[in-house]
Amino acid sequence: MQPSWRWLAARLFAIGLLSLFVTPALAHRGHRKKSSAAKRARTPAKDAGGAVSRPDSGARSEASAQRSTTDAAANRGSAAVSPPATPTPSAPSKHSDDGLADLIGKLHPMAVHVPIGWLLLLLLVDAATFLLKKHSWEPAGRLLLLAATLSMLPAVATGLLRHATHGPSDAEAMIVLHRNVMLAMAAASAAALGLRLSRREGLRGAYRAGYLLLIAASAALLLVGGHLGGKIVFGADYLPF
Repeated sequence: MQPSWRWLAARLFAIGLLSLFVTPALAHRGHRKKSSAAKRARTPAKDAGGAVSRPDSGARSEASAQRSTTDAAANRGSAAVSPPATPTPSAPSKHSDDGLADLIGKLHPMAVHVPIGWLLLLLLVDAATFLLKKHSWEPAGRLLLLAATLSMLPAVATGLLRHATHGPSDAEAMIVLHRNVMLAMAAASAAALGLRLSRREGLRGAYRAGYLLLIAASAALLLVGGHLGGKIVFGADYLPF
């Protein structure tokens, strides 16, 4: 007996929820390992007697003492001839009142995993539906597309808030490109959902071709946008392309 689409949708939903919790945990574990390795690399080595090895420490101390004496004499001379400086009030931070928005924006790395998981599951189900002729899986694909499209809303919202509250960045051009690519992906997914909901009896002919084209475009934009997001987080030279 072939499993019903409800049975399949329930299993896929459980896999999606599991990936939501497992993926950030694995990423956090990897980040902790990298931080520990970097901290050990920065720790100065010790000699056989247990003392920290600092080459030329005596010469550096003597030079530092001489500079301190010279600076102190120069400061006394300038204080005698210069009027007291008027303290300049610091300008208020541009993002000082964005506490809640900043907090919500920091949830973006977690929120993006949800639509990625749903969309990847949708690709597998659609491949079985349209390539392997398992038409009984069409309702499951419709539910997965709905879940993927709806889960893009918090991902997009948190990303826009993160960009608005994070302030200027050296990777500003890449951030804007990443934003535009992911907005285009969400638009393609929404169009595919609208097409699929309008043809509840099944996708045939030109409707199927248009739907598959939209899903393929959404998947391609997801790969490009995810790649850009990784370069924003880990650096432009993280990958050679």
